[in-house]
Amino acid sequence: QNKEEVRPIFDSWLEPLKPIGARRNIIEPVGSTDHLSFIDAGVPGFNPIQDYGNYDIRTHHTNMDTVERVDLDNTREAAIVMATFAYQAANLARKLPR
Repeated sequence: QNKEEVRPIFDSWLEPLKPIGARRNIIEPVGSTDHLSFIDAGVPGFNPIQDYGNYDIRTHHTNMDTVERVDLDNTREAAIVMATFAYQAANLARKLPR
């Protein structure tokens, strides 16, 4: 997040993931995410954005936010994207730009 110099690297990692729906690399800041405290402390952050189709139903972060409401397809996609990015980052010849 906020690291334009990382965009081409992340774009190349996203390219093979497009068939599963991973298609947008968010560089601009997005507020109220769970990783902002890390970014504020200087830890680079990656903000994978999924389809917001059901986000505004207002059950998330409430007592109605139960396991029955988990979208398994979105969860699988997110796991694949995060595992791919972790693998790619771990195998870089040098650190990502900070």
